[in-house]
Amino acid sequence: MMNRSSLPAVFTLLVVLFLADLPVAHAQSPQAVLQRVQATYETARAVSASFTQTSDQPMMDGATEIEGSLLVRSNMFRVETENETLVNDGETVWIYDRLAEQVIINNHVDDETLVTPDQIFFDQAERYEAVDLETFSEAGTTYFDVDLVARADDAFYSEVTIRVRDSDGLIVRAELQDRDGATMTFDLDEVRLNPPISQDEFTFEPPEGVEVVDMRPDA
Repeated sequence: MMNRSSLPAVFTLLVVLFLADLPVAHAQSPQAVLQRVQATYETARAVSASFTQTSDQPMMDGATEIEGSLLVRSNMFRVETENETLVNDGETVWIYDRLAEQVIINNHVDDETLVTPDQIFFDQAERYEAVDLETFSEAGTTYFDVDLVARADDAFYSEVTIRVRDSDGLIVRAELQDRDGATMTFDLDEVRLNPPISQDEFTFEPPEGVEVVDMRPDA
């Protein structure tokens, strides 16, 4: 799991896709673009990408930025940054802090204040409603910005904008805003759909000599 000030969760992102028989350019509404993206992700077995996560909170002086890579398969994911590794196999979470030389192990717990890669890629239509669409071109490339609002009045992240590239249907950016006015942005690059990923990527063996803190109740 990731909080707003540390790892991305995937990085609300997070990614990618191509549907030859349903080009994004034919979509005439934000709902159509979102449905196309959602359908693509539902057929995806796995996703990999590099990312930059930018967090901007009203009470903090300046934004913070983290770069890394991520692998996602269903509700399993692995996020790597310079100082941290986060691994989730759907049941157990490992957080390795290289600076502290510590690994924290805990059970996976759903928490709406945390952003996880599977939420960014797979849960938009369930959790959010598409309300607006902006089309623009940059350096000869056309993009769609789809504005989403939370379906639940008490959702922690009230607004989300995803940026979809017209040429290949990739999600290249996700920006989330919480009810306190803080924003978290995930810029995605080198996105790949269904890359070869070993199951071993979603387990973690603590390095020799590091402190291991196992917070699971049954540990």
